[in-house]
Amino acid sequence: MLVSFTNEETETNKDYKLDYVEGFLRYPSDYSYYLQNFTSRSIDVVVEPKHEATVYYTFVPAQQLAGRPFGLTLRIGYHNNEGKVFTSTFFNDTVQVKMNHLLY
Repeated sequence: MLVSFTNEETETNKDYKLDYVEGFLRYPSDYSYYLQNFTSRSIDVVVEPKHEATVYYTFVPAQQLAGRPFGLTLRIGYHNNEGKVFTSTFFNDTVQVKMNHLLY
């Protein structure tokens, strides 16, 4: 998955530093119950005002979860020059996990 982040600030000293991207699967009827956490990927990217950065994030659901719908949540963590911390959820929806058939 490619995740794009745009810094829409206009002042020159308003940089954002991207810290991590992460995701997890939950029961669609009870989002407080986590089924699988995907690896949190550390990012060390500074995005200056009026610039954009794109990061690559991969995750693989467990094959045992195939055939059922689950809630998929993906989010990115970042902070500004003043140390204020932010977390933005960029995907939060129900998905169907399908089995991947590999041929050897």
